[in-house]
Amino acid sequence: MPDTLKGKKRESALRLKIMAWSPFKETKYCTQWKGNTASVFLWDANLVGKMIKENNINPNACEIIPEVFMREPIVTGIRLVDTTFGKEGQIWDDGLLKVSRWWKEQPNQLEWDLFVRNAGSILEQSNSGVPQKSNPDWLKVPWLREGLGIENLKYFLKNRTIIISLATILTIPLIFLMTQFITYKIMTVNIQSELSLIREDTQNIRGQRRNAIRNLSSIEKLISLNNHPQQIEILSSIHSQISPLNLSLVTWDYSPGKLEFSFETNDNINSISLIKDLEKNYLFSNVSTSTRGSRQIFKMNINTKEEIQK
Repeated sequence: MPDTLKGKKRESALRLKIMAWSPFKETKYCTQWKGNTASVFLWDANLVGKMIKENNINPNACEIIPEVFMREPIVTGIRLVDTTFGKEGQIWDDGLLKVSRWWKEQPNQLEWDLFVRNAGSILEQSNSGVPQKSNPDWLKVPWLREGLGIENLKYFLKNRTIIISLATILTIPLIFLMTQFITYKIMTVNIQSELSLIREDTQNIRGQRRNAIRNLSSIEKLISLNNHPQQIEILSSIHSQISPLNLSLVTWDYSPGKLEFSFETNDNINSISLIKDLEKNYLFSNVSTSTRGSRQIFKMNINTKEEIQK
């Protein structure tokens, strides 16, 4: 496996490879890891389950462990093991079973030579001839439990001492957690009751707030449709121009983009100078003036927001 794969990702990648290799409809397997290298042992789950039932044994009460895990292992070397159902050639390297080959009968020299070609540098430490049959000791418990998956759980569940110890360890915190749960449940019910009362008391206020927000949103949308400055800004600007002249507005006629206003005065007003001052203002353009009786009338265009930004 690549060194970048760790933990669950490594296990998932291995499982995908096993499912691609396996010829069985339902496959069970276990692994022996050495770094990022794994020895994989798999079997036909349906066939093994059938054999167990034929011997009048409950499959759920059985723990399936490959025989190699129940025989004394070696560290490095090649051996031919006399197994329960035949002969197994094994190539071990630094405690990892790297290669395994099964024969029903004792392999001949050619079969053995083909097998040991997989040994590489390990072959230098072994004889090239077919070794004598090895009969490693049977162990009381598997020498490796890593990778046995659900079988680990079955092993622990069968161990009465472990079960009693776990039950004792778990009972005390369980009682504590149950007490805490009941306490928090009562507190939650009380808080929810108080929140319901608060919601009822503030329902009218919240309704008014929602209406105000909706109205504000509508107003903002209407304002955004106007492409000219606000009328209050225009009025303020006109006032700042004519107030030093002691003039008072008589009429004010505004429509989007157009403005007409008039004033009366007994003094002589320099209309040309006032027109120039108004056109200097970023808000106005095309200012003109006329008289109607005693009133002085000014007309002008109101610049758009885009024109003002230029």
